[in-house]
Amino acid sequence: MNPKVHKILPGNDREDGKPWMVAGFASGDFLREMRLAIGDVIGRGQSLSDIWSTPDLILTNDKRPRPVMGDFLGMTGGFLAMPDCTRSLFEPVFGHYGEFLPARLTLNDSTVKPLWLFNCLHFAETIDRERSYMRGPLENRSYAFTGENLVPGTIYRDPILSFWLLCVSDDSGSSFLEFCAAHDLQGLRFEPMNREAGRGEPASAPGSAEVSADAKAPLAGEASKAPTYGSKQEEWRRKTLDYVASINAFVARGLEVGWDQAGAEPKSPDRSHLVDDALAAVREANRSGQLDGLRERWPPAHEPLVELLEANGQSIPVLCVLPDKSIVARLGAPFEPGSTVHIRGDAVQTLDDVGFFGRSPNRKYFAIATSDGVRVQEGWGGPQTGFFPWPTGLEGVPDGEKIEPLAAPPTPSRLIPFPDGSRVLLVSSQGVFVLESDHATRLLPTGEQFQTDLEWLREAGEDETLSVELSMEHGAVSHDGKWIAVGAQDSAHLIFDARLKIAGKIATDGDYPHYALFNADDSMVAINACHFYSGSTLGVPIDLLPGLKLDEYQDDARIIDLEEGARVYAGTARGNAFIIGDAGGNVRAFDAEGTPLWQFHIGSTVGDIDLSDDDEMLVVSTYAGIIAIVQMNAGEQAPHQIGNSQHMETRRWLFWKNEAQPLIW
Repeated sequence: MNPKVHKILPGNDREDGKPWMVAGFASGDFLREMRLAIGDVIGRGQSLSDIWSTPDLILTNDKRPRPVMGDFLGMTGGFLAMPDCTRSLFEPVFGHYGEFLPARLTLNDSTVKPLWLFNCLHFAETIDRERSYMRGPLENRSYAFTGENLVPGTIYRDPILSFWLLCVSDDSGSSFLEFCAAHDLQGLRFEPMNREAGRGEPASAPGSAEVSADAKAPLAGEASKAPTYGSKQEEWRRKTLDYVASINAFVARGLEVGWDQAGAEPKSPDRSHLVDDALAAVREANRSGQLDGLRERWPPAHEPLVELLEANGQSIPVLCVLPDKSIVARLGAPFEPGSTVHIRGDAVQTLDDVGFFGRSPNRKYFAIATSDGVRVQEGWGGPQTGFFPWPTGLEGVPDGEKIEPLAAPPTPSRLIPFPDGSRVLLVSSQGVFVLESDHATRLLPTGEQFQTDLEWLREAGEDETLSVELSMEHGAVSHDGKWIAVGAQDSAHLIFDARLKIAGKIATDGDYPHYALFNADDSMVAINACHFYSGSTLGVPIDLLPGLKLDEYQDDARIIDLEEGARVYAGTARGNAFIIGDAGGNVRAFDAEGTPLWQFHIGSTVGDIDLSDDDEMLVVSTYAGIIAIVQMNAGEQAPHQIGNSQHMETRRWLFWKNEAQPLIW
């Protein structure tokens, strides 16, 4: 593979005569182009072409810049050091991909120069040694490369790993060569690689230097002392990003070679002693409005916050992305008083007059719960187009049987207007109903289930007055309004037609029906069944309806195994893909053939998922009181993201019960 070559151009001369740098990033490719004003390039006697192809280090001094050609994507070695003024330019750009270690360089005349050393993340823990990465980025996020010509004795003394890191310094010049002669930086051994020598022999340099660092970097592949950190912020950032890199590599190995061959799962590092500082930084950034760079300094993480969730977290069971890409969300479980908020940019407005709500599958109509029934309106805040009274609870009860009517309106767990706004699917633990303007029709429990329950009560000698209490109740309406998929723990997966007649019945194999979702063109309905916190999802082609009936443990080759492992709580459709959120806090995508597409981890059980009208923004809520906003097709993940997607999480909202205000992270 021929790496791209980028021209490095000199900029306008600075008034103080010192060099400057500007780095630019573009979606889909971390580093498209870097412009540097490069002065004197020092490379241990190597030619310029050798320096750029295998740079041991590249330094600049205060001389007048001149143009140099550089092969940035092909660099395979080097180390990066800089004074504080240069670090201030580098850190906003490269802070995701490594750490800045404070160090002191003592020169021969006993002068002490403060420096910052940029140390790449420990990619030795993430590289798959069975795969060739010849001049290619690892995981599309690092600048780690391997090559067949690399030999032991290179940077980090790793026989197959080396990094390109560009050293830019205003004034270090030849003094830094003296520092390199020591070949030892608090456990990080620097042994330059020279392609012509081919053996990585230490370079000789005049003089000697003593360096002390406030932070240590362990050797790749070697046991080392526990690292220390220059600050709590740096410790949080490094531990978080190192763990993400290692867990992503572990998942990649498991998906490629099987989990029995993937090795031990990396352990999450202890960050409990840093949580207060992280949250204090988040609160201060929100108070001051200085949110830029917050996620780079304090990358979001879920696991360290788990102990706080019992007191702070809350369910966010429903959210919708509006046409202007603002967000409306329900805070609080359906059985709680709760509230509805409208999120516009950095602002949150509480809507006191909006109760539980839902939206039609074609995104045109909204249903809003009131004390008397369900109000349907066209668009958010638009004109009312219908009103549907609550059911009495006596709908669908077999003749002559006793059942108490509902003493209060049912508590919705889903409200879904039909695409024409003429009906509403009400999903609740008191029953699943289709509401119309003058009556309601019960879908669950079915008449057959009522009879079964009554017979069980009689045999047990219990009171024959029946009450309804569904668990795991769920429902979905197709985009064209022709099909309704419902289920509950004690039912089969049921699919009704537009006349509310059963068109399909799929029994479970010992698991419990838990969720249903139609794909974007209504050619398939995905049905999920769970067992504890795992589950499986099947795809039922719509052209099998009506008349489809599958009993327990009955196989049908026409039914497609879409996904194995997820207990699904939320989902949406995008093109040919299903996007689901599960009990483990994972968001997964797969196509209608069951091919996995991508996944990433949010943390805590997912509450709801929605896409913007243009499919460019994905929004995910959780039972931890968190809303995550994800830019689709960004070309890369955020550095803190656990997963293998090309979609970047750009913001998290913390709607915590004990916070004075919602927090942006």
